[in-house]
Amino acid sequence: MGQKSKRTVRLALNVQEQGTEKWETRVENLVAKVTYLRGGEAVIAGRIAGENSTVVRVRAAAVTGISTEWRLKDPNTGEVFNIKSIAPYGRAYVDLTCRS
Repeated sequence: MGQKSKRTVRLALNVQEQGTEKWETRVENLVAKVTYLRGGEAVIAGRIAGENSTVVRVRAAAVTGISTEWRLKDPNTGEVFNIKSIAPYGRAYVDLTCRS
């Protein structure tokens, strides 16, 4: 198995406005540690698209009320992390399993 790639970044936490395709930013400059687990491929609209599984660790107090309907976005690269599951990590942190 290869090394897992890790980096610390500042992300924006977005929620989709009900009934629209517009995303509203709820938290800016969210400090997070992103760990890339593995890559894969999915067929989307008849085309093969690359997917990465990631774990994004953030402070629990910064993301109260978060759900899997939300997403994270890196404002510098434009990379989007769709939240698939939420798990506590100790008392102070939350691990967000995401697809990007």
